[in-house]
Amino acid sequence: MDILGSDGIAAVFCLCFIVGDYLSGVIKAVKNKELCSTKMRLGLWHKAGFIGAMALGYGCQLAVNYELLPTSFSAVFGGVCVYVIITEAISIFENLCTLSPELSDSPLAALLKLKESKNDD
Repeated sequence: MDILGSDGIAAVFCLCFIVGDYLSGVIKAVKNKELCSTKMRLGLWHKAGFIGAMALGYGCQLAVNYELLPTSFSAVFGGVCVYVIITEAISIFENLCTLSPELSDSPLAALLKLKESKNDD
C-alpha cells in the first residue's frame, strides 16, 4: 500500500463507503419496490458532490506540500474524508435497518434516533 500513500488510502476508503451507500440504497429501493431513476440520479449527484469535496481537499493538501498554502490547510483533506465516511456509514446503517428491521432496536439505532425519523436519502 506504499504506492497510494496515506492520502490515497483515505480516498479509497471514502470511495468504498460511497459505493457501499449507493449499493445499499439501490438494494433497499428494490426491496421496497421503489426503484426510481430520478432518485438514483439525485443520489449520484450527491455522491459527485462528495467526490468533488474530496478533490478540493486533496488540492489543498497538494498546495500545502508545495508551500502555496499554510500548513493549517493540510487538515482539510482528512476532515473531508472523515465527514464523508461518517455520513456514508450512517446512511448505510439506515439502509440496513430498512432491510433488516431488527437492527432498528439496536443501541446504534437508538443513538442515531432512527426509530423516530424517516430518511429517504
